[in-house]
Amino acid sequence: MSARYSFQLCARDYDGALATMRAFPRDYIESGASSGPTGYFKGDVLARAGKAAAAEIEWRAALDVVERRLAPRPNDRTLLVFKALLLASLGDRPGAEKIWRATRELFGDVGEEWADHRLRLELLPDDEALDYLATQIE
Repeated sequence: MSARYSFQLCARDYDGALATMRAFPRDYIESGASSGPTGYFKGDVLARAGKAAAAEIEWRAALDVVERRLAPRPNDRTLLVFKALLLASLGDRPGAEKIWRATRELFGDVGEEWADHRLRLELLPDDEALDYLATQIE
């Protein structure tokens, strides 16, 4: 993701971060630095801004994009990770956990450290999430 978007998100400039994402003309970003459905990132901004209904619309649209891209490539690690992230964001914890675990079984990890971190915090029971976090700060 762009440094501008990340900066705006961390600075809680949600309008700016949303504008940055809306500037992308496609529904999926593919670059050397990062890739993923723009709707996932827009939904994340909207959720942080307290706009849950709008976030859900973006996440559902992003899930449709991911599903279309997965059809010809059902074992694409990046797409599987975004499917898990989107399902978790939409509240489908069992579905997200199933995809996350399958991805880890197929590939040994999810490839993107930030995504794995977020999924662990979303999907692991609190005691396991705390154990994981403890290993990250030691």
